[in-house]
Amino acid sequence: MHTSDSQNVFSKNIEYSVENNYPDTKLSPEGVRDDVSCQIGLWLSAQKEEIRSLENYDHLISVHRKFHVVASDMARLHQDGKLSAAQEMLDCQF
Repeated sequence: MHTSDSQNVFSKNIEYSVENNYPDTKLSPEGVRDDVSCQIGLWLSAQKEEIRSLENYDHLISVHRKFHVVASDMARLHQDGKLSAAQEMLDCQF
């Protein structure tokens, strides 16, 4: 599976869980927040210095991290039964 495909599956799992009030145990807020262990995080950390020194590399890291923070907040709301707030976040973010 291509790296971007796996991140898309991750995003779709979050979206499905929130929209359908599906309790996906793999989507714990703590696990979702981990931006280093996911496929894109692993790929980003494996890049050579010539890639890491590119102008937009730090921006990419920042955007990727923010995605995980927002997704984690959404997963927390969902886990806490605040379904309308989680859905509202989903509608605004994804």
